[in-house]
Amino acid sequence: MGKDATVAATALGDALRQALLIIDVQPSFAPPQWLIDGIQTLIGTLPGVVAIERHDESKTSFQKQLGRHPAPDDDSLIPADRVFIKYGYAPSPETIEYLKSLKVARVLVCGFGSITSSTRWR
Repeated sequence: MGKDATVAATALGDALRQALLIIDVQPSFAPPQWLIDGIQTLIGTLPGVVAIERHDESKTSFQKQLGRHPAPDDDSLIPADRVFIKYGYAPSPETIEYLKSLKVARVLVCGFGSITSSTRWR
């Protein structure tokens, strides 16, 4: 096998060892349809893991900090292999452990994880 073929085979192998972490794509954050559609094109092509925010002011003071908060019973707008609840900005320890258990080469992250404070909420 030539060098180019080896590089291509390695890249393909790494591509097959990826997971998708979908952050906060839920009704309270009012994601644009283009974001939902784009993420849905990836569902089924690699393991999908959803982390959704549930509101508990005693754990994360969204109301105090931002004057608003996500609904306490929001569900993901994206179907995935596993759904994890988080309280705050970071994925839960259970989410991280699950991703580690998949033994993937990389985790692709999408959604609202880094723009929570600027997102329009319903």
